[in-house]
Amino acid sequence: MFRFYMKKLLRCPATWVGGTVFFLSMVFGVAETLPHPDPMYLYDYAMNLGVSGFFLPVATVLPICFVRRELTGGSAWQFPLLHTAPLRYTGGGLVAACLSGAIVSLIGFAAFFLFAVLTSREPLRLDTMQKWCIDLDFCPFWMKTPSLFFVFSLVILIVRSMMFPAIAYAVSAYSSNQYLCAASPFVLFMLMVYGAQRLGGEVNALFYYFDPSQLSCNGYCGMTTDGGMVFLFTYVGIVVILCGLLFWSKVSRRLRYG
Repeated sequence: MFRFYMKKLLRCPATWVGGTVFFLSMVFGVAETLPHPDPMYLYDYAMNLGVSGFFLPVATVLPICFVRRELTGGSAWQFPLLHTAPLRYTGGGLVAACLSGAIVSLIGFAAFFLFAVLTSREPLRLDTMQKWCIDLDFCPFWMKTPSLFFVFSLVILIVRSMMFPAIAYAVSAYSSNQYLCAASPFVLFMLMVYGAQRLGGEVNALFYYFDPSQLSCNGYCGMTTDGGMVFLFTYVGIVVILCGLLFWSKVSRRLRYG
């Protein structure tokens, strides 16, 4: 099932549309700071002060929603379902959905990095964030080294991008309306943001710690310590597993009762 899904996900136009949407959101977010010689500074600016953080749960779900619409739109989805164990059917699709989100974010990131380099009027550098936080105690160690900042920022982006398609994948088992599937991750994201702002105080801090949609790629919010990475992986892992269980539960009942 994994190969079945990946072939469709890699070939569908929604993957490239999602990457383009994410790329354009970053360009729009940093328009007022261009040109700048540090692509990673521009990326950090786009994700935290621009609109890219809000576009991530929209762009990354497009491929899995497109493929699920094709599969559930006719009788073709019944063949792999009836000839594959529910757990394998669920796991293969879930892993493929998570990887499709990662691919979309990587396409947007690579295009944005190239755009930043080509528009810069100065030699390329990656030390802006290092100079900003070198003397600040709350910055994690990886922000103080340009190469580590690049690697860790990319890892955080990939991990965050895997969560949203998993949510859309789970919703698709309960609803054939793919607009609802595509919108559900963004709606949950906005509810978390609104809840954190309304509750405030220590509860607000907990929301920022445990919700990776709020964990920025810099030293703010939940990433103010090196332990923020642990929370990020833990939270995303829990969300993905829960989504898989929800999907598996529906598939099992469908096979049992028809």
